[in-house]
Amino acid sequence: MTLIPYRYRNDRIYMQPLLRRVLDKEKIPLARGDWRADGVVPMDSWDYIFDLWCDELEEVNFRTYGAKFPTIEQVKAVGYPTETNSILPVTDTAYPFNLIETIWEVGTNEFIGFSKTWIYGDHSTHEVTCFIPEMRNKGYHTDFNTITAKSWYLYAGGQKSTIFTPQNITPSDGLHWKDNALSSETYKECDDRVDSITYAEVNITKAEYLHWINLEENQTFKNETFTIERWFEE
Repeated sequence: MTLIPYRYRNDRIYMQPLLRRVLDKEKIPLARGDWRADGVVPMDSWDYIFDLWCDELEEVNFRTYGAKFPTIEQVKAVGYPTETNSILPVTDTAYPFNLIETIWEVGTNEFIGFSKTWIYGDHSTHEVTCFIPEMRNKGYHTDFNTITAKSWYLYAGGQKSTIFTPQNITPSDGLHWKDNALSSETYKECDDRVDSITYAEVNITKAEYLHWINLEENQTFKNETFTIERWFEE
């Protein structure tokens, strides 16, 4: 049995933190098979990077709960919630970290992709999301945007997030924050693809998110199923 710190979901996908297991290590490279992804290194370094990512998340557990692989009792002992849809306190800003999350299909438990986000207290910077080729253009990126925003702003104490979107490109599979006029933008050049591309840096506050999600045209996103489970065995 594996103790899973959290899992959040709608009716189509679920997400959870990277786990130190063979399944996660084998699946993540599939999501970058035809794309030179920002923040992801060549395969000859993958063993090292996988361990590095796992080590970082386990250190977060140690600082928070006193153990790299805490029991449910240890989590409760330091006052952290374990109930479904409970709200977490804000993370310690003295120890920012990379949060790697894997994405799975509800019902089949098939791997869809992964994301990498820099967490600094109540501010997150989304660095990359990769989907395996056969799972792209199925609307899963919209699901990803919807449930990660809910998880961050409503259940993890998030107050601000920074997201990078290719400039002047309308995604065929996902919410385009620019089109919804959530915030002002700056631009930067990146070389995370084979051809250099300019990204729009979009900064979204919790107040802006709450305003957006409560607009009449966004009630579908607001009202869709959302559940976040904490500290359960599987």
